[in-house]
Amino acid sequence: MTDVPIFVGESAWQAENLARIEHHLSVIRNQEDDTLFTEWWNGHFVVLTHADGYLRLWMMEEEVANTTWVQSVLDLEDPLHLVLNYTQAMLLTLAWQPDPRRVFISGLGGGSLPLVLHHHFPNIVLDCVEISPAVVEATTTYLPLPVDERITVTVADAADFLAMQAPSTYDMLLLDLFTDGGKTPDHVTDRAFFEICHQRLTANGVLSMNLYSLAEGHAQRLERLQEIFESVYICKIHSGIDVVLAAKTAPIGRFTMLERSIDVQKRRQFHFRLPDWVKSVTL
Repeated sequence: MTDVPIFVGESAWQAENLARIEHHLSVIRNQEDDTLFTEWWNGHFVVLTHADGYLRLWMMEEEVANTTWVQSVLDLEDPLHLVLNYTQAMLLTLAWQPDPRRVFISGLGGGSLPLVLHHHFPNIVLDCVEISPAVVEATTTYLPLPVDERITVTVADAADFLAMQAPSTYDMLLLDLFTDGGKTPDHVTDRAFFEICHQRLTANGVLSMNLYSLAEGHAQRLERLQEIFESVYICKIHSGIDVVLAAKTAPIGRFTMLERSIDVQKRRQFHFRLPDWVKSVTL
């Protein structure tokens, strides 16, 4: 077992949580590289692999078994580091909500975002929704995501789940609804869904959504968000991946966004550089 690092400003609870994560992963870390989980679900293979010090969750279409579209990646040596760049950028929402109390996350994937938020925000409540029961099984079995009084995991469609919630429930909505090949289902990019998102957010609420800019109809998706939300920003990641930020407040400039991101970084001490993503944001 490797030593559990304790970072400056870390609470006793966080030290215990890191020890829990380390204990969970120690068995897998000492195993040989292998495929840990494979299950067929709704036209896809859900696959979890252990290779080269990482756990990777894939959702592969049957006819595209050699996909390069990985759903989630966890670094076994630093599980609180968000390996996939777009997941780091999605947390630019913290520039609007630096101390979120209740957050909606869908899809769950490998649970990287809730794992990080649960650790760095000890008072946060996370409602995680994942449409694939196979993904939930793989993640809750092999990955170190806790399910406790601050995290719930529900197997449901994101749109159906949000429709049943009360208005002004969430400070942040984090939406990562890709399947293989960068596809995002139409019903979670239509006007009705975005209107529900707007209604479910608190007065200063904000959403971030991972979208593939090369997908058909991407411009129309952005137009819908701009019609519904008070301010919309695009963070360009790579290879057509956009993180779209939509807030219920008046627009803020890049300098304000940078100041706020630096403040959050200092207070929360993420294992990645959140402020670095501000330069990639189009206002």
